[in-house]
Amino acid sequence: MHAELVNADWRIAGDKLLTRDTETGLEWLNVEQTYRRSKADVSQLFGIDQEFEGFRFARLDEYQTLLKNAGIPLTFDRAEPSNNFFAGEVTNAKAALTLMDLIGYSVFMFKRGAPDDGHRRLHGVLEDGFSPILETFQPIDAITGENDGGLRARLSAAVLEDHQVGVDVGMFLVREAIVSAVPKRSSLAMLTLGSTLFAETCCGRMR
Repeated sequence: MHAELVNADWRIAGDKLLTRDTETGLEWLNVEQTYRRSKADVSQLFGIDQEFEGFRFARLDEYQTLLKNAGIPLTFDRAEPSNNFFAGEVTNAKAALTLMDLIGYSVFMFKRGAPDDGHRRLHGVLEDGFSPILETFQPIDAITGENDGGLRARLSAAVLEDHQVGVDVGMFLVREAIVSAVPKRSSLAMLTLGSTLFAETCCGRMR
């Protein structure tokens, strides 16, 4: 089965706040929904009737799979990373940008009034505080100060304590994909009509 990442709705039709991985069956919440929130705060809201009911923090291996299914062939070393642990350059910058358009990002390094030049950062926290940073950028020539052409991407990581989570850092929350089984209104009407006719038929036979 070919993996595909598609937008899905979370709270209302058309909000597109979920990214569904059709291979794993996981739905990733847009990271912008948890910006400026602490991990401790978010973790208390997974219960029934809470804001993030049904969600949990994603694991490192699930994040790795998300990258792979997004077409980003770079994974983390499983060794315990140190602060500012650098993982390396991403070979498919376009895929990185596409993933961030799906799952959310914080825009950075923009000059006021400047055109969109592809600078994005996706920074989120995983289950054990492991915090990967995926970013796209255009390299700047050290002499001229101009973009030297082409979009690049890199991936780095750190372990963040709760007090180190900044305003542009979200939480990587996942849940099993939920496909509504509630019939449409017209379907309910047909179901009711069918049940009525069936009951009348049965009663007629019993008379």
